[in-house]
Order: sequence, then C-alpha cells, then structure tokens
Amino acid sequence: MANVTYPSTTDGNAVVKQYSSITIDAGDTVTVQNRCKGLIIYCQGDCTINGTLSMTGKGAGPGAPTSPVPGNGLRWAWRKTGASDGPFVSGDMPLGSLGPEAAALLNPGALGVPEAIVVQSKTVGGAGNNTPGSGNTPWGNYADRAGGTTPNGTGGGGSGTGYNGGGNGAPGNCWAGGGGGGGGGAGGSGTAGANASGTTGGNGGVGPESSRVGGGGGAGAPAGTGGPDPDGDGNDGETGVGGLLCLFVGGDLTVGPTGVISSNGAGGGHAAPPGGGSNCGGGAGSGGGRIIIVHAGTYTNNGTVACNGGAGGGGGPNPTSAPDNYKSGTGGAGAVTSIQVDPSAG
Repeated sequence: MANVTYPSTTDGNAVVKQYSSITIDAGDTVTVQNRCKGLIIYCQGDCTINGTLSMTGKGAGPGAPTSPVPGNGLRWAWRKTGASDGPFVSGDMPLGSLGPEAAALLNPGALGVPEAIVVQSKTVGGAGNNTPGSGNTPWGNYADRAGGTTPNGTGGGGSGTGYNGGGNGAPGNCWAGGGGGGGGGAGGSGTAGANASGTTGGNGGVGPESSRVGGGGGAGAPAGTGGPDPDGDGNDGETGVGGLLCLFVGGDLTVGPTGVISSNGAGGGHAAPPGGGSNCGGGAGSGGGRIIIVHAGTYTNNGTVACNGGAGGGGGPNPTSAPDNYKSGTGGAGAVTSIQVDPSAG
C-alpha cells in the first residue's frame, strides 16, 4: 500500500475500509483527507506496518456533535475465550453516529455468547485542564496545566498561561481530543486567553501596553488565533486534535521498527517574542485521540503506537525566553487499547 489519503467530509462520517491483507511500506502514510469521526480499517488476514497509519490532527470538529452517541460510548464486541462481557444483542453496539458504513459492520459472531469482550471509546474523554497560570512569572510547572486522561478515552486540552491568565482546556469526546486554552496577553491592560470549547482552541489575549505582546492561540479544530498587538501578534495554535483510529486484524499484526500508528494532538502557538520576559503566555496543546487495535493472531510492536497530546506554546519561540515553567499545558494523551480475540471473531 503506497501513500493513501482517503477522501473524507469535514466533521463527517467515519471512513471505513476493508482489505484481505495490508502492508504499509516504510516512508508511506495512510490517513484521511479532512478531519472526521474516525478511520476504521478491517483486515481479514495479516497486517504489516513499516510506514505510518495516522489520525494525528484529524479528529472531528464542532460540526460533529456527540449527542447521538450513547452514554456508554462507541463499542465493538469480539468473541474471546475466557472473557465474560457477553452476551450481547446487536442493539448493545449502536454505531449509527459514525455513519451507515460503520453501523453496518457488526460482528455477529460475538453476539449471544457470554465469552465476548468489548472495546470502547468513551462518550466523554479526558477533562480539560482548568488551572491556567496567571500573575507574574514563574507560573509553576507546566505539567500542572496538562489536559486530562481517562481509560478508553481521548485526551483533554491543556490550559494556557499569561499574566492576565490563560484559558481553560476542553474535554475530549468519543472521536476527538479536546482543544487547548489560549495564552494570556501581558501587562496590566492586557486580556486573558480564551477558554477552549469542545475541539475549538481558545484565542490568545491582547497585550496593548508598550513593549507587551499578544498571547498564543490554543491548538484545536479549529485552532485559536494569536492575540493581536502592535508590539507583536501571538502565534496561532496548530490546527487539529487527535481522532478515532480502529485497526481490526484477523491475522497477525506487525509494526516494524519504522512503523507508526498515531493519533496525536497539535501544539499551542507561541506568544510573540519576547513573550516570557513580559509575562505573556503561549496557547495550550490539544488532546490526543483514541487508538483501538484488535488482532486475532500475534501482535508484534517494534515501532511506535501513540496518541499523545500536543505540546504547549511558550512565551516566545526562542527557548531562552520560554523555559518550561513559562509554557502552557500539553494536551492529555488518549488511550491505546490492544486486545487479542478468537480467530473466529471475524
């Protein structure tokens, strides 16, 4: 499989693909064109990944509300000897919110039997951080501003920093990490960074005093904008949040040393230089997505499988003016699940 970018509608249905076998060669990337509700790949036989399979920055944005998702989230059932999650009926696995293609691909072999196991993406992911830094520097360790994590869910957005206060991050949802809060503008007449909302990053605050600058925008889908200021505009946050990525393999799954399965968040924008020296903050990172791997054969991972949150922006792009304590929070990491199921699981 060479480089493949599957067509997808912005904030639209999950992309579902089925193959008899898969090989992604080193240097090649398989992803979706536009942010959407997920990428779900069924492979009947063996799957080898030496390149990249990615939903990094591709999680669905505000055009994909979570209201149709049941309280217990998105779920798939698989037959597994010794498990005891079942029995299930088809109505226990409603996937209509992902679109008709995803909803049609139930696994009948796992229905009606007690020896079955469920994999899940929670309706609500990790919490958005709500302890932004404020006041004079230093603002305490930037790890205190990181987005939240939760088992079986996406990551929340980090919170921003700045003299006038950074914005809060937002929680993740079943198919996307949360947006990051904006960084505050500096100075007594500056403004706070805006809170993130869902997957949308918060805007950076304005710092209109002489020699003060604008705060960075939080990462998100869409990203927050940097705060405008005559002495220097803050940088926009990077666009994107981690998305839902499911890989269901009926044979052996091998991730080689150069192989990557990723659904990472994006980074917050830096404040304009000299940022940190003038108590101006960068925007926070967005949350990582959700990776679910189901394999009937062996699973060998010598590569990278991750859905990390995006990095927080600093008080200016020069590292000497943006030490760690001047950074906004990283997005929370999403959860990675890998389970082995019975070969007859389908």
